Amino acid sequence: MFDTGFGQNPTLERDLRCLSDWQRRHLPNIHSPLGQQILAWLIRNRDQPKPFSHLLISTSLSPTSVRHLLNQFAVLGLVEVRKAPVTCRRGDIVATPKPKERLEEYAERIRASFRTSPVTPVGPQPHRHSAHFITSVISALPASKPQVIRRY
Repeated sequence: MFDTGFGQNPTLERDLRCLSDWQRRHLPNIHSPLGQQILAWLIRNRDQPKPFSHLLISTSLSPTSVRHLLNQFAVLGLVEVRKAPVTCRRGDIVATPKPKERLEEYAERIRASFRTSPVTPVGPQPHRHSAHFITSVISALPASKPQVIRRY
């Protein structure tokens, strides 16, 4: 059998479990393709409200899936779905300040988990002079213009 390294650093494993729990509670489905698409859309359109149809066009999944995840984000306060004043139907989608705050907190939690428990690399270690060697090889290469490869 080979050593996977699992169980070698219980503090890191605990921190990663806590990070995963926090992420599930505060940023649901952030690692799914749809969650990433909606989050990117919210970041791109954070300053101006856009209709639900605009969000549907920018995603590649079904309207039901988009609406379901958007409702989850609305419950958590990440977005606000305004009602149209005349028809009382769903109107524009507006990102609240929470997505930015949550993403910053998520990034800080990731940094903190690696700060408190240093990661011990598993596998062969690079030679201590390898960075210097790579740098010297790159600097020795002739400076030339990048070539454009055209495929017909």
